[in-house]
Amino acid sequence: MMLILNGMAVLIIRLMFVILSYLILSRFNWSFFFVKEDANYARFMLYMLSIALGYLVGSFFIEIIEVVQNIIMSQLL
Repeated sequence: MMLILNGMAVLIIRLMFVILSYLILSRFNWSFFFVKEDANYARFMLYMLSIALGYLVGSFFIEIIEVVQNIIMSQLL
C-alpha cells in the first residue's frame, strides 16, 4: 500500500511541475525564435521543453524530499 502511495505522489509531483513549466514557458515570446510558418514546430518545442523541464525539476524536488526523509529517519533510529 505504501509503495502505491509513494508512486502516486511521485506522479502527481512530476505532473504538477510539467504543468507549471508549461504555464511559465507559454508566457515567453517564442515568435522571436520561429517564423510564422513554423507555428506548429514552436508549439511542439513548447510541449517538449515543458515536459523535459518539469520532469527535471520534479525529479530534483523528489530527491530533496527523499534526502530529508532519510535524514529524519536516521535521527529517529
